[in-house]
Amino acid sequence: MINLTLSVGLANRASRYEHIRVRPATGSIGAFVGGVDLRHPTEAAMEEIRRAIDDHLVLVFEDQTLEPADQQAFSMRFGELGDEPFVDGMADHPKVIRLVKEADEKSAVSYGGAWHTDWSFLDRPPSYSLLYAKDIPAYGGDTVFANTRLAYELLSDTMKALLAPLAGIHSAAVFAPERSADYFGKMENMSLKAERGIAQHRNRTHPLVRTHAQTSRKALYLSPGYTVGIEGMPKWESEPLLSFLFNYCTDPLFCYRHHWQPGMLVMWDNRCTLHRLVIDYHGFRREMHRTTVLGEDPA
Repeated sequence: MINLTLSVGLANRASRYEHIRVRPATGSIGAFVGGVDLRHPTEAAMEEIRRAIDDHLVLVFEDQTLEPADQQAFSMRFGELGDEPFVDGMADHPKVIRLVKEADEKSAVSYGGAWHTDWSFLDRPPSYSLLYAKDIPAYGGDTVFANTRLAYELLSDTMKALLAPLAGIHSAAVFAPERSADYFGKMENMSLKAERGIAQHRNRTHPLVRTHAQTSRKALYLSPGYTVGIEGMPKWESEPLLSFLFNYCTDPLFCYRHHWQPGMLVMWDNRCTLHRLVIDYHGFRREMHRTTVLGEDPA
């Protein structure tokens, strides 16, 4: 990876902004955003936030005081909110999902602990996800993000040509009751519906190389948790290629490990990132609130 490291350079450098402050988190992905209260951002600030998310793919807003209605209102500034296929929303705010693990739960299992991009098995997967920290562990419970746009851009021209016509097969089979009942059952304080896996069991195909609707830049689009094959390839051909891409995309060169503080809201672009929760906080309480913005058909 030495040559790739040398190639990254200033891939994540900040532009000039007048209404927000932006500080890159790493050389490859992520930025901290200050100078804005997300309960009532100005339209000028929103325009710069939209530009910043296109540039950095993951934005961290510190020291925010958000009720579910505030988070929902801010999320709607980016488009129509999506529905969660397997998690029930709050009674008063059904588009806001409460992700919680209590300190006294018997199992260390937590929701979201494998690399993925949110709900890639849908016809219109989320464009953005927004996660707000209500209660965090004394330590642990970080979230790691990977930049699949930069990963694509650093591939050889030969590999890009190979991937260009290929479509990944995305499946929700992992949520089917016969496979997920034990997993869901270990989450004692979340409303999870394993039986919905039946409705989502139909496979979807999406391009392995996806062109972003706003920036027109290309990124690898795959999800280790949901991409189960490549259209037109038998398993013995697709598995080695997917395994290479999964491992390549999540190399530390492309990653940012985010350490949470109460009141942080993190927003990311699912179309060109992967993420995973680090499950190292068993015995501590963690509560997060999530919203998703409905995306376009990746085709």
